[in-house]
Amino acid sequence: LNMHDTLRARLFNARTILITGEIDEEMAHEMTEELFVLGQDLDDVTLLITSYGGQVDAGGAIIRAIRTAQRAGCTVTGEVRGYAMSMAALILQSCDVRFAAREDIVMVHGFVGMAVGDVRNTEADAQMTRRLTKIYSEFMAERNTAEDGRYRTPDYWKALLEDSKPNYYFGEEALEHGLIDSLTDV
Repeated sequence: LNMHDTLRARLFNARTILITGEIDEEMAHEMTEELFVLGQDLDDVTLLITSYGGQVDAGGAIIRAIRTAQRAGCTVTGEVRGYAMSMAALILQSCDVRFAAREDIVMVHGFVGMAVGDVRNTEADAQMTRRLTKIYSEFMAERNTAEDGRYRTPDYWKALLEDSKPNYYFGEEALEHGLIDSLTDV
């Protein structure tokens, strides 16, 4: 084993999974396997997140794997380590406990289409983007823990996601907007 694999194995044995780099099909496959195995025990699982995000479908597979471990009785903690952006921010929202340091960044923005081809492809892509916006707006509102009630509504997140502009929240702002549960100084 190389050093990276040895480190990954030691973290796995400590029930810790890294989400680093681009969220893609390979990461979704690895995390699904890891969460399936770790989900067999009722001990907590920690996700250390340092990612600019990535593919929506791969992120959705990771969220489903997290939910499977949760249904089995595991508590999943998400810890931002520098930044959790785009799809990584949505994965963070699926965790039971979420935290970040003051200098960490959580970034949320709308979805980008990938249509190639004629106008029918573009229309289908736009329809998929609207559906994803609805699904994840409701998800963000359901998971939100902000004291300010406007952040706990799907309409707030829908407007933000439809705008598609990146919205950066440092630790305290992420807490205020209900994107994390607490700040850490570690």
